[in-house]
Amino acid sequence: MVTRKIAMRIETWDREPLEGEERIIGRAKGMGGPMSGGDEAAEPDFGATDKTTGAALIGPIAHVRLADPNDGAKLLRRGYNFVDGSNGLGQLAAGLFFIAFQRDARRAFIPIQRSLARPDERPAQRVHRSRRLRPLRLSGRCRRQ
Repeated sequence: MVTRKIAMRIETWDREPLEGEERIIGRAKGMGGPMSGGDEAAEPDFGATDKTTGAALIGPIAHVRLADPNDGAKLLRRGYNFVDGSNGLGQLAAGLFFIAFQRDARRAFIPIQRSLARPDERPAQRVHRSRRLRPLRLSGRCRRQ
């Protein structure tokens, strides 16, 4: 299991226009689907291009592209918003608490994290506060049926 607490500079993010937010993340804000089309559950099509300009619909440094486990890594992941009040400057102390489960973090989370560590368009909007990699031992025996 991996956990991360990512503080967001909400005031900076809120100044970003909608088109910028969607470009940075690679998803349409309204429905949550990838910019290549579809709903929230749709798989992103990284080869999709704008029919007029020929530009990629999901940019090369969009979060959804960088976070894609394109080497077959499998993990269950979920982010939870958090708000811890405000800091001493009156700025909102908020962000994302991220949890991921996988069999082997060296083959799943760590390669994805390396991809996410490459420069993208959001460094001014996030600060990584903590991270923890913790192996879980399951009690009892698991049987296949």
